[in-house]
Amino acid sequence: YHNKAMKFLGGLIGFSFYTILPGFFQHFTMTKIEDEITHNLRKDVFSKLVLMPAPWYDRPENEGGQVASTYGLDVKEVSTLVTTYIPIIVTNFTTITAGTILCLTYMWKIGLLSFFSIPLIAIGGYVTMIFIGGYDDESLHRYDSSDKLAS
Repeated sequence: YHNKAMKFLGGLIGFSFYTILPGFFQHFTMTKIEDEITHNLRKDVFSKLVLMPAPWYDRPENEGGQVASTYGLDVKEVSTLVTTYIPIIVTNFTTITAGTILCLTYMWKIGLLSFFSIPLIAIGGYVTMIFIGGYDDESLHRYDSSDKLAS
């Protein structure tokens, strides 16, 4: 039993490294991408804001605090999109594809069942996206009143 347990332990440790290393690599890569995207977006927005004509800043919707807060939130949303949602989508797509291929290879009946359940998973993701997207409008409305205090 000792040799069997050692093989199992070795396999478990190997599998843990196999799952930890891609997660670390993904997190490291997405953090680098987020930093670069955030830097470039802020630089571009600042260069556009500096070149805006002076009467543009006189409008009530373009006051300094509100403009800075709005563009800061927009940059944060884009970086969140890139670093959070895209890796989740890629991971889910890869998992679904690999699981379907494995099921079709080893048990074709279960493989067909999993293949035909993919649209249900997509519909569930779409409904979740609608619910999450609905809360952003409410929070943006709440932040508008606090932006006016800053300016």
